[in-house]
Amino acid sequence: MGSREGGRSRRTLLASGGLLVALATVMLVAVPSQASLQDAGAVQASVRSTDAVPIQFAGIDAGESYSIGWTPDGALYTWGTNANGVLGDGSTGGSRLIPERVVALNGEVVIEASAGINTAIALTQDGEVFTWGNSTVSGTTPTPTSHPFFASLADPVVGVSSGGFYYLAWTESGALYSWGDSGGGRLGRAATGQSPPARVTAQAMLTRNVEDASAGRFGGAARVDGGSTVIAWGNLLGAASGSIVTGITTPPAAGVTVGSNNTLVWTASGDLFHGTTSALSPVAGVTGVVGAAASVPSAGISSFYAWTSGGQLFAWGANAGGQLGLGTNSTAVADPTLVPLAPGSLTREVGAGAGHALYLGQEGTFASAGSNGTGQLGTGNTTPRNAFGATVPIYRWP
Repeated sequence: MGSREGGRSRRTLLASGGLLVALATVMLVAVPSQASLQDAGAVQASVRSTDAVPIQFAGIDAGESYSIGWTPDGALYTWGTNANGVLGDGSTGGSRLIPERVVALNGEVVIEASAGINTAIALTQDGEVFTWGNSTVSGTTPTPTSHPFFASLADPVVGVSSGGFYYLAWTESGALYSWGDSGGGRLGRAATGQSPPARVTAQAMLTRNVEDASAGRFGGAARVDGGSTVIAWGNLLGAASGSIVTGITTPPAAGVTVGSNNTLVWTASGDLFHGTTSALSPVAGVTGVVGAAASVPSAGISSFYAWTSGGQLFAWGANAGGQLGLGTNSTAVADPTLVPLAPGSLTREVGAGAGHALYLGQEGTFASAGSNGTGQLGTGNTTPRNAFGATVPIYRWP
């Protein structure tokens, strides 16, 4: 639980011909209001209170036991474990039970962010790319740092993604770059060890226009040329040379997300396709899909989420922590299942973590479900939850 210094009361005394100054500091808990002590003179003092202001997230994402969210005005918040420095405060270790603003990014307007296993990436309104987290991954430190490679490009970055120890970033002209751990061909290009940013070359990517991309656990995928083609690479997907994704019977593709050896593609007609190789199959039981998410755990299978144009949410896959929000805990759920939501809430987005998930409603409500041992649900405690039905209020001071 965070705390703030509410102010200081100062008394000045004369003792034995000298000046003795005594300071008293008031420490206050940061929810949901703050009392401050003001000095009105040598002996008089006044107390006032300032109410905290509820904030709404514009976007969310979840990694391995940590979470991130950003507001419409571009302020970035993190919470949960700080293993490998994923909270972006410059330190490593410990945890945080409530969302707190990333100080290193104050003044930067974040428009998109992505949480990998233990690496995170953010894109600002000015096109800067900031990374932080696991310092063994190329160019990463526990403090959000603007990547000089992208700062030098004339082609502005328009999208970013972080996955299993590597990053993706794509530009306005449709060029896709990857960097980080090259193992298993996950960078989609010829590379060894830790590799700095360079163009993804899988399946003639240099000649294609990338619309968006997703970094998974062992590989990635990109939607190219207006969605007419989806290219995937990495483990089971042709390694660095990649493969053309097949089985999408109702093109064009409208979006793509990658988990652990899983690829989900949804089309403009609302159909959803899934596969563990480059050959996808239709996902039965859900139609009208406008977005999907797949978790990227460091071990085990993924959890999957898909939401429809009508705001309904479906979930399936890993559920040991109750992260699917179905009100139950089970090893896995085989088929897409309708998720109970708060009355009147319509799904805008889901952030899929290893054992937890974040929910963002179209009306701005925030909720979370799953494991909570490091405070990754943002509830101010470590109590797990297995449903999204109860919203989680997030506060800040004006």
